[in-house]
Amino acid sequence: ALLCVFPLLGADARMDPDRLARIPARMQEFVDQGTAAGFVTLVARHGKVASLEAVGYRDLASKQPMRTDSIQQIMSCTKPITVAGLMLLVDEGRVSLTDPVEKYIPEFKNASVNPCGPGAAGFHCASRPPKRLVRLVDLATHTSGIAAGPPDAVSFYTNSLAEVVAAGAQEPMMSDPGERWSYNNLGIAALGRVIEVVSGQSYEAFMQQRLFDPLGMKDTSFFPPQGKMDRVAAVYSLNDGKLAPFERTPPRSEWKNPLPQGGLYSTATDLLQFYRMMLDHG
Repeated sequence: ALLCVFPLLGADARMDPDRLARIPARMQEFVDQGTAAGFVTLVARHGKVASLEAVGYRDLASKQPMRTDSIQQIMSCTKPITVAGLMLLVDEGRVSLTDPVEKYIPEFKNASVNPCGPGAAGFHCASRPPKRLVRLVDLATHTSGIAAGPPDAVSFYTNSLAEVVAAGAQEPMMSDPGERWSYNNLGIAALGRVIEVVSGQSYEAFMQQRLFDPLGMKDTSFFPPQGKMDRVAAVYSLNDGKLAPFERTPPRSEWKNPLPQGGLYSTATDLLQFYRMMLDHG
């Protein structure tokens, strides 16, 4: 299941009904080809929804149709939402983007850089202190150089957020902070942990109270309630040209970590609320 939201801007963003009609027709082609189960698409301009369409299936096995209010796992679209949560604390003066991460997560103290990875040795693989401390802005922009995740003995899913970040912080860094960009799940997870430390709330509770509720994102959560599970779309991966059910191991019901880097469920209309906030500069 895929979800696409297009908040179009500018006086030249014409809302031609014939052109809008091409969007669900094109999405249906992917469904008919068997390369996607279903889509929800939304187009908005000047605060008005011009098109909201659903095609395909929420669940292929039961042939349940996709609906415009279907709830999707939005995966890494969670990342900018987590950063927005951090920016609420920045706006309030409770944190600064230039603060060292170790100010809030002590496990980042005494960090070392080893570009060859944990346990590596040799002339080109000697561990050394980083050239400077990792800052919050480094985490938010994927330029921290920290490890991509915790050691194998610690699970992103069945360990708590605090445990995952603490363990990952003690892994060797891959590069010096600010020197290169590298997509990093642990960095965004660490921002979620900073939110907990500074706010005194769980990450999920803070995000619900400070972001989702004020924006009216009524179907956005990390753990959907049982009463909404019949609206949750299944996730599929495309393997050798065929769709197959995708489920992380263990299943979501056994998770202890909300996954600030990729754990949210949401809908097209809820995401539009978030994007409108961003487009209006907060």
